[in-house]
Amino acid sequence: IRAATAEFSTQSIAGTINIVLRKAVGKNAGELKLGAGGGEGGNRSRGIILGHSGKRGGMSHTVGANLARGAFPSTSMERETALAPGGALRELRETTSVYDRKFTAVNANARLSLAFGGGDSLSWQTFFNDGRSRGTEDNRSETLAGPSYPYPLMPAWFIIDSSSLRSELALARKREGGAKLDAKLGWNASRSERSLARQGFQGASMVLDNRDDSHIREKGFTSTGKYTVPLITDHAFAFGWDAGRSRYRQRNVRTDAALAGSTHFEFDNAFATTLDRLAVYAQDEWDVRPGWSVYLGARWEGVRMHT
Repeated sequence: IRAATAEFSTQSIAGTINIVLRKAVGKNAGELKLGAGGGEGGNRSRGIILGHSGKRGGMSHTVGANLARGAFPSTSMERETALAPGGALRELRETTSVYDRKFTAVNANARLSLAFGGGDSLSWQTFFNDGRSRGTEDNRSETLAGPSYPYPLMPAWFIIDSSSLRSELALARKREGGAKLDAKLGWNASRSERSLARQGFQGASMVLDNRDDSHIREKGFTSTGKYTVPLITDHAFAFGWDAGRSRYRQRNVRTDAALAGSTHFEFDNAFATTLDRLAVYAQDEWDVRPGWSVYLGARWEGVRMHT
């Protein structure tokens, strides 16, 4: 669609690209793929992909899943140099960092379609994603010239966990005279957990100990629909709706332990946002000729946010 229409949000003033994934299932089919790889430094990855599709009468289904795991150790060396205005060496420090990162990802999807007589259909599809990452760092700094670095030894680790679930139910129903109703109801939820911890040592004494944690939750639902009534050949009148509600919550916590020369510090910040939206529209659709369409319509759209 190369022009703005009342059917889509007012944000699409420059046009809309509508991507339609393949939904029809022609025959029973299965898929299994295994993969493995590796590289320098101990990098390695493994994966498996499973899939199956089938059709029986007016019912068809598609299911799929994949699992991927990987590990990526690495080592880096950095040299920092600082010169005085006259060109004399003021600071020289070398830092060696050893990293070890691992991840696991799982993705799954399922689709069930029912075709009834007269062109009516009902379909349900769900997508699930889950990812988990772990990592450690070992940073060692050696001062060759100038003042010593406050944290000659600084180990760190991180954890990232995230998952999301999305489901959608779609109905298509044809009425007498060529009228058609397309309606969708969707639901989604996601979560994310992130943690990062650092420690600093001078000899055997710990002089730094802090941690950052982030917790994110999001969920919502959507409902869209369009009812089209043909007037004459290649000319139809349509009206519909687009509604949804989403809720977002986030909490960030930072803690610095009380060590020699420092005081305990804790920062805790949380907020929640609820977003409601509703749009209704009506428009006249006219296909003048292949590749040339004319739309005339009106759309009302409202958004309310509460934080």
